[in-house]
Amino acid sequence: MLTTIPLKPEGTGARRVKFEMYISEATELIRINEISGTRAQTWCDLGCGTGTFTLALATLLPPGSVIYAIDKDEKSLAQIPDRYQEVTIRKEGVNLDASDLFLPALDGVLMANFLHFIEPQGDFVARLRPLSERLLIVEYDGRPPSQWVPYPLGFSVLRGLLLERGFKGVTRVRTRPSRFGGEIYSALAEWQDALL
Repeated sequence: MLTTIPLKPEGTGARRVKFEMYISEATELIRINEISGTRAQTWCDLGCGTGTFTLALATLLPPGSVIYAIDKDEKSLAQIPDRYQEVTIRKEGVNLDASDLFLPALDGVLMANFLHFIEPQGDFVARLRPLSERLLIVEYDGRPPSQWVPYPLGFSVLRGLLLERGFKGVTRVRTRPSRFGGEIYSALAEWQDALL
Protein backbone atom coordinates (compact mmCIF):
# COMPACT_ATOMS: atom_id res chain seq x y z
CA MET A 1 0.00 0.00 0.00
CA LEU A 2 1.40 3.37 -1.00
CA THR A 3 1.27 6.09 1.62
CA THR A 4 2.19 9.73 1.05
CA ILE A 5 3.74 11.47 4.04
CA PRO A 6 3.14 15.22 4.34
CA LEU A 7 5.99 17.62 5.08
CA LYS A 8 6.44 18.36 8.77
CA PRO A 9 6.37 22.06 9.69
CA GLU A 10 9.56 23.71 10.92
CA GLY A 11 10.01 24.58 14.56
CA THR A 12 8.46 21.45 16.08
CA GLY A 13 11.42 20.87 18.39
CA ALA A 14 12.49 17.58 16.78
CA ARG A 15 16.19 16.95 16.11
CA ARG A 16 17.33 18.15 12.68
CA VAL A 17 20.67 17.76 10.97
CA LYS A 18 21.50 20.35 8.29
CA PHE A 19 19.81 19.45 4.97
CA GLU A 20 18.39 16.23 6.40
CA MET A 21 14.89 15.36 7.45
CA TYR A 22 13.61 14.94 10.96
CA ILE A 23 14.11 11.50 12.51
CA SER A 24 10.33 11.24 12.88
CA GLU A 25 9.90 11.91 9.13
CA ALA A 26 12.53 9.29 8.30
CA THR A 27 10.83 6.83 10.66
CA GLU A 28 7.48 7.18 8.89
CA LEU A 29 9.14 6.80 5.49
CA ILE A 30 10.70 3.41 6.38
CA ARG A 31 7.94 2.00 8.62
CA ILE A 32 7.22 -1.57 7.42
CA ASN A 33 5.64 -4.62 9.10
CA GLU A 34 8.86 -6.63 8.64
CA ILE A 35 10.60 -4.45 11.23
CA SER A 36 7.93 -4.72 13.92
CA GLY A 37 7.51 -7.55 16.39
CA THR A 38 9.22 -8.65 19.58
CA ARG A 39 12.16 -10.68 18.23
CA ALA A 40 15.43 -8.75 18.25
CA GLN A 41 16.74 -8.18 14.71
CA THR A 42 20.05 -7.35 13.07
CA TRP A 43 20.10 -4.76 10.30
CA CYS A 44 22.74 -2.81 8.40
CA ASP A 45 22.43 0.82 7.31
CA LEU A 46 24.76 1.25 4.31
CA GLY A 47 25.95 4.79 3.65
CA CYS A 48 24.43 5.91 6.95
CA GLY A 49 26.02 9.38 7.00
CA THR A 50 25.26 11.14 10.28
CA GLY A 51 22.61 8.56 11.16
CA THR A 52 19.18 10.10 10.55
CA PHE A 53 17.85 6.86 9.08
CA THR A 54 19.93 4.74 11.47
CA LEU A 55 18.11 6.35 14.39
CA ALA A 56 14.79 6.07 12.55
CA LEU A 57 15.41 2.34 12.11
CA ALA A 58 16.36 2.02 15.78
CA THR A 59 13.06 3.68 16.69
CA LEU A 60 11.18 0.92 14.83
CA LEU A 61 13.21 -2.15 15.86
CA PRO A 62 12.41 -4.20 18.96
CA PRO A 63 14.65 -3.74 22.05
CA GLY A 64 17.84 -5.78 21.93
CA SER A 65 18.25 -5.34 18.16
CA VAL A 66 21.56 -4.39 16.52
CA ILE A 67 22.24 -2.01 13.64
CA TYR A 68 25.56 -1.95 11.79
CA ALA A 69 26.01 1.67 10.66
CA ILE A 70 28.38 1.65 7.68
CA ASP A 71 29.90 4.74 6.09
CA LYS A 72 33.28 5.79 4.75
CA ASP A 73 33.20 9.11 6.63
CA GLU A 74 34.49 8.59 10.17
CA LYS A 75 33.42 12.10 11.23
CA SER A 76 29.82 11.35 10.26
CA LEU A 77 29.93 8.03 12.12
CA ALA A 78 31.19 9.80 15.25
CA GLN A 79 27.88 11.73 15.41
CA ILE A 80 25.85 8.53 15.81
CA PRO A 81 25.28 7.25 19.36
CA ASP A 82 26.28 3.70 20.32
CA ARG A 83 22.75 3.01 21.62
CA TYR A 84 19.37 4.49 20.73
CA GLN A 85 15.90 3.37 21.87
CA GLU A 86 17.36 0.19 23.44
CA VAL A 87 19.06 -0.75 20.15
CA THR A 88 22.83 -1.21 19.88
CA ILE A 89 24.52 0.64 17.01
CA ARG A 90 27.88 -0.69 15.82
CA LYS A 91 29.65 1.84 13.62
CA GLU A 92 32.14 0.80 10.95
CA GLY A 93 34.14 2.98 8.60
CA VAL A 94 34.26 1.15 5.27
CA ASN A 95 34.93 2.34 1.74
CA LEU A 96 32.40 0.22 -0.12
CA ASP A 97 34.09 0.90 -3.47
CA ALA A 98 37.24 -0.89 -2.32
CA SER A 99 36.07 -3.30 0.39
CA ASP A 100 33.73 -6.18 0.92
CA LEU A 101 31.44 -6.22 3.94
CA PHE A 102 31.92 -8.89 6.56
CA LEU A 103 28.81 -8.95 8.71
CA PRO A 104 26.71 -11.57 10.48
CA ALA A 105 23.46 -12.77 8.92
CA LEU A 106 21.13 -9.79 8.64
CA ASP A 107 17.36 -9.41 8.77
CA GLY A 108 17.65 -6.49 6.38
CA VAL A 109 19.81 -3.88 4.70
CA LEU A 110 18.73 -0.23 4.70
CA MET A 111 20.11 2.10 2.04
CA ALA A 112 18.73 5.61 2.39
CA ASN A 113 19.88 8.24 -0.10
CA PHE A 114 22.85 6.04 -0.93
CA LEU A 115 22.34 4.17 -4.21
CA HIS A 116 22.27 7.40 -6.21
CA PHE A 117 26.02 7.72 -5.48
CA ILE A 118 26.83 4.22 -6.82
CA GLU A 119 27.67 3.37 -10.42
CA PRO A 120 26.92 0.71 -11.60
CA GLN A 121 24.02 0.24 -9.20
CA GLY A 122 23.03 -3.24 -10.40
CA ASP A 123 26.45 -4.73 -9.72
CA PHE A 124 26.47 -3.20 -6.25
CA VAL A 125 23.02 -4.57 -5.39
CA ALA A 126 24.09 -8.04 -6.57
CA ARG A 127 26.99 -7.91 -4.05
CA LEU A 128 24.47 -7.53 -1.22
CA ARG A 129 22.75 -10.89 -1.82
CA PRO A 130 24.93 -12.81 0.68
CA LEU A 131 24.14 -10.24 3.41
CA SER A 132 20.35 -10.30 3.49
CA GLU A 133 17.21 -11.39 1.69
CA ARG A 134 15.57 -8.02 2.35
CA LEU A 135 16.46 -4.50 1.18
CA LEU A 136 14.77 -1.31 2.35
CA ILE A 137 15.71 1.52 -0.01
CA VAL A 138 15.04 5.26 0.15
CA GLU A 139 15.70 7.24 -3.03
CA TYR A 140 14.52 10.19 -5.11
CA ASP A 141 12.07 10.02 -7.99
CA GLY A 142 11.71 12.75 -10.60
CA ARG A 143 15.07 14.44 -10.00
CA PRO A 144 17.60 15.24 -12.69
CA PRO A 145 21.27 14.33 -12.07
CA SER A 146 23.22 16.78 -9.91
CA GLN A 147 26.32 16.79 -7.72
CA TRP A 148 24.10 15.67 -4.81
CA VAL A 149 22.28 12.96 -6.77
CA PRO A 150 24.69 11.98 -9.55
CA TYR A 151 22.86 8.78 -10.61
CA PRO A 152 19.13 9.28 -9.92
CA LEU A 153 17.16 6.09 -9.37
CA GLY A 154 13.42 6.52 -9.80
CA PHE A 155 11.19 3.72 -8.55
CA SER A 156 10.48 2.18 -11.96
CA VAL A 157 14.22 1.98 -12.72
CA LEU A 158 14.96 0.57 -9.25
CA ARG A 159 12.21 -2.03 -9.60
CA GLY A 160 13.54 -3.18 -12.98
CA LEU A 161 17.11 -3.32 -11.68
CA LEU A 162 16.07 -5.44 -8.67
CA LEU A 163 13.85 -7.80 -10.67
CA GLU A 164 16.76 -8.42 -13.07
CA ARG A 165 18.87 -9.51 -10.09
CA GLY A 166 16.48 -12.05 -8.62
CA PHE A 167 14.24 -10.02 -6.36
CA LYS A 168 10.58 -11.08 -6.64
CA GLY A 169 8.84 -8.72 -4.26
CA VAL A 170 9.61 -5.07 -5.02
CA THR A 171 7.05 -2.63 -3.66
CA ARG A 172 6.92 1.10 -3.15
CA VAL A 173 6.13 1.65 0.53
CA ARG A 174 5.72 5.41 0.99
CA THR A 175 6.38 8.71 -0.75
CA ARG A 176 6.65 12.33 0.25
CA PRO A 177 7.52 15.53 -1.56
CA SER A 178 11.21 16.36 -1.61
CA ARG A 179 12.23 19.89 -0.75
CA PHE A 180 14.81 19.53 -3.54
CA GLY A 181 12.28 18.65 -6.28
CA GLY A 182 10.43 15.49 -7.22
CA GLU A 183 9.65 13.12 -4.40
CA ILE A 184 11.45 10.84 -2.02
CA TYR A 185 10.20 7.26 -1.81
CA SER A 186 10.86 4.10 0.15
CA ALA A 187 10.81 0.63 -1.39
CA LEU A 188 11.00 -2.86 0.04
CA ALA A 189 12.61 -5.66 -1.96
CA GLU A 190 12.86 -9.32 -1.02
CA TRP A 191 14.55 -12.29 -2.64
CA GLN A 192 12.40 -15.22 -3.67
CA ASP A 193 13.58 -17.25 -0.63
CA ALA A 194 12.25 -14.61 1.78
CA LEU A 195 8.80 -14.78 0.20
CA LEU A 196 8.35 -18.57 0.60
